[in-house]
Order: sequence, then structure tokens, then C-alpha cells
Amino acid sequence: LKFAGGQNSEETDPFRTAVQSLSIEKKQLPIDKTEALKDHQATLEVLKREQAIALQLKLQLEQNTTLSDKLQHKLQELRLKRATLQSSTSHIINSCGKCGPGWLLLNTTCYFHSKSASLPLRNWWDSRADCTTRGGNLVVIDNIEEQLNIFEYLPKLDPSIRPWWKSGGTWIGLSDAHAEGNWVWINNVTQEHGKGYWIQGEPNNYGPSTGEDCAAFVNIKNPRQTWYDASCSEEKHWLCETEPNT
Repeated sequence: LKFAGGQNSEETDPFRTAVQSLSIEKKQLPIDKTEALKDHQATLEVLKREQAIALQLKLQLEQNTTLSDKLQHKLQELRLKRATLQSSTSHIINSCGKCGPGWLLLNTTCYFHSKSASLPLRNWWDSRADCTTRGGNLVVIDNIEEQLNIFEYLPKLDPSIRPWWKSGGTWIGLSDAHAEGNWVWINNVTQEHGKGYWIQGEPNNYGPSTGEDCAAFVNIKNPRQTWYDASCSEEKHWLCETEPNT
């Protein structure tokens, strides 16, 4: 009996060992599961922090872009205000004889607008001829300050007029009559392609069979978009310029 009992004890030892091992593994499972959940949670926290950083950077970028746009808009407003002040003070300076009768001094240039003199409309060539007889020529716009001065000086477009090109506009000294698409000022300076203050979609040479080879100025809303091409034979107002008297 002792032998048999001892034999049974030896046979059951592996079984007990296996049971104990399974028991230990069973106890270990919740621990492993907990550790895995902790690792997963830690990974999620890292991702959340990275997403928060990315969102903050995105917001900063948007704020910087908005700030840049606001600064550009403010700069344009200040330039327009300066042009307005220059226009106002020009009337006083003009009385000192810097410009001839009917001419207005803006910054360092005298301007004559045919509409202010109630003259009849003329085509581009006749408009230029009139400027010549007055001792000047059709205006040449070669910098943003002059563009803004003229934008402030010339009458604004009547918003009730549709389409806008029926408003008439004002002739300026720019033409591509010699070579289509090659815009040249009357002082023989070529206007750089893609540059200038053209209205969106202009110049388009859309018109009669003779084309649209002369440029005009029209005040809409954007002072950087006021030029358009028209048939040189159309009759419009015109803007002359000349140097002030010394």
C-alpha cells in the first residue's frame, strides 16, 4: 500500500505542476492585459499631444496669414489716405502757379482731366492731340503711388451702370497698336507682360474687327485693377499730364 501510495504521488506531481503553472499564468493574464491597456493608453496620450501641437501650429499659420492680409489691406488704406491728402493740398499749391488753369497738381505732376472741363468725348488719337496742344501728353502710369493718386482723383464708377465698360472710362497713354499684346506707353517704355493694374480678364482684345489697341482707366473698387483695353476709335474722356512750372 505504501508503494502504491508513493507511486500515485509521483504520478500526480507533473499534474500538480501543470495545474500550478496554469494557475500562475491565469493570474498573470490580468496583469499582462493591464500592462497592454496602459501601453495603449500611453500611445493614445502621445497621439493626442501631437495632434494638439499640430492644431496649434495650423492655427498660428492661419493667424499669420490673416495678419499678413490685414497688414496689406491697411497699407493700401494708408496709401489711399495719403493720395487723398495730396489731392486736397494740391488745390492750395496749384494757386501758387505750379500748374496752368484747369490743371491739378498731384504729388509732383500736373494733371488735366477732360471731364472737369466739360469737353466732348474724343477717340484716343484726338485725346492725345488735345494733351499735346496743352503742353502735355496722355498720362503714363509708372508706379503704384501715381496709380493710387489717379484712382483717388478720377470720378468713381457709378455702381448702377452694368456692364462696367459702358461707363466710358478715361484714355491713358498706353497702346499695343504697333504689335498685338506688346503694350507700349507713349514715352516708348514697354509695359511688362502680366504687370500693371489691369482689371481681371483684361486686356482681352475683345471688340470690333479692328480690335482693342488702346488702354483706358476706370474706377471700380480695387485701385490695383483699373485698366482695360478698348477700341482706339471709341470716344471717352482723357487724362493729360505735364511737369509743374518751376
